Amino acid sequence: MGGLAPFYPNGGTIGGESSLLDVSSRSCLIYELGLESPEVYVHELAHVMGCLHSFEDKGAMDSIENGISVYENNLFKYVDAIKSIKDHLNSNTGAVTLGMVSKLNTDLIQYHTKIKELMEKLDQISVFKGDNAYFFSNCNESSNFMDYSPNGRVDFFKWQWAALFKEVVNYYS
Repeated sequence: MGGLAPFYPNGGTIGGESSLLDVSSRSCLIYELGLESPEVYVHELAHVMGCLHSFEDKGAMDSIENGISVYENNLFKYVDAIKSIKDHLNSNTGAVTLGMVSKLNTDLIQYHTKIKELMEKLDQISVFKGDNAYFFSNCNESSNFMDYSPNGRVDFFKWQWAALFKEVVNYYS
């Protein structure tokens, strides 16, 4: 791979990155810089399994909030579309044809399916946020795998073990 290692604003280098919000497409990358560090593997895989950083990570929380906002906006769009269909039917009872009803019915089924998917995603994010409700203010004070401590990372906190366990159970159920 080669090249420069990515840098965080706090001045440290990172050995990988993970995507964890969308449960069906979680993934992680380990950069060349992190290939020889078991801590990097544990850290990135723990992200994939539902753990956020153990410190207050404004960027991650902003990303989660933006994700919620996008899902909610899409949800409102589909709810409004359903309301519009109902209003159309109520106001045009004499001018409604069988073809119109068929198309509207197809649209309603599609919108309800989309709403169900969005509600499931919002539920997943809500549970995810609840599992990661505890943070510390500094990003390198603990020996936690989800920290950036230069003194070594060797453990998880109790609530992180619970989040990891839940993800393993959910994966196999």
